Amino acid sequence: MTKMWIRLMVTLSMMSLVIACGKSKSEDSVQAPPVPKADTSKDTGSDQNGGLPPGAPGDKTPQSQGQTEHFGPRQSGRPGDRAHRPRGQDSSPGLEVSRDPFSGSANDYLRSYLNYKMDQVSGEQKTRNQSLAERTQKADLKIDFDGTGDVALVLKVASQKKPQRIQTIILGGTMDRTRRAQLRSDEPGIAVGDVQCLDVLVAGRRTCETAKVSVRSLNSKADLEIIFRRTDVKLSSRFPSKVCVSNDCAKLQRMFYLSAEAPRSAGAMKKAKLETFEIIGGRSGFRFVLVTNLKQVLTVSGPLLNPAQNPNMNILADRSLNMDELVDLDHLGTVKTDLQEALKEVRITGNDGKGAIQLHILIDGRYADGQQEQVDLKIQRISTDINPIAERVGSK
Repeated sequence: MTKMWIRLMVTLSMMSLVIACGKSKSEDSVQAPPVPKADTSKDTGSDQNGGLPPGAPGDKTPQSQGQTEHFGPRQSGRPGDRAHRPRGQDSSPGLEVSRDPFSGSANDYLRSYLNYKMDQVSGEQKTRNQSLAERTQKADLKIDFDGTGDVALVLKVASQKKPQRIQTIILGGTMDRTRRAQLRSDEPGIAVGDVQCLDVLVAGRRTCETAKVSVRSLNSKADLEIIFRRTDVKLSSRFPSKVCVSNDCAKLQRMFYLSAEAPRSAGAMKKAKLETFEIIGGRSGFRFVLVTNLKQVLTVSGPLLNPAQNPNMNILADRSLNMDELVDLDHLGTVKTDLQEALKEVRITGNDGKGAIQLHILIDGRYADGQQEQVDLKIQRISTDINPIAERVGSK
């Protein structure tokens, strides 16, 4: 049977979904794999229509002429990620260093500028900086804007002499009125840092969707620069034009359908976020987090590889559900994992380096022709305007 794909748009042969989900107020990032050296109603099961919502592929009910559904917060209409650039900062958006094995996740000046800044350091300092960047396995940033304003930065760093030994370094501080925080390690004498929120200030909202973090190791005297982003997304999903066989497939398809056609229903998604980190000179990674109105959670993470070096990208993604690392879920209480468990395998098949990531998801069931149930999901980061970096006097 000829393989046909659909985009969840209600039409004779196609259904489409474009999703933009709500804002939240804290920040986090994800774990990436090793870096190259030097370089919702109710939980939905099967119904009488084969587990499909009305208008889905295989449904024989009359369908309306195709239309694209838009819902959730709208973009302001301002050019995304068009920042006011300070003198001396790169004005070419999306500039990517070809030798860098990892990519960024936005089309702004920030990554290019920080690459340039770190490249200007010479001699032993540059060597120390690069060593720390390459040994940093993971970076997470959390900010409590709703309460205390506390900031926590967690770094996982491999030992220089014994790379298999991973040290956890925790730095903390409190965000001030300028949305900046000075950080110190929980153990004295380990490291200090600085967090600067770069979001363009919007009245009535305290956000840190884009943050620049600087860290100085007091032991090695090495400097580390990290970009954290946590923004809303638009989603596009494509299922084969066949009736779902398994309940897992039906649950996923129904969730996407309700999100487009009945976003206030219990089965629809409540919000979805793309969280990314970029260690200048080291790893870049992402975590995609989706939460439904019924507290179903779905999350996928992986590396952000340079698309120029990986034109035929096909990388196994991480489906681990680490609840302690997920932002804004602690207040939900007990969450449900049916959707997460429906993902039998997820592969990263695309990354444009500007916040668009493509996933290929395999589900357990098989169609009559033997083909495994599957869905293609495109995640598109919604761009946000950012301010210039305010370098402190004497900063390196």
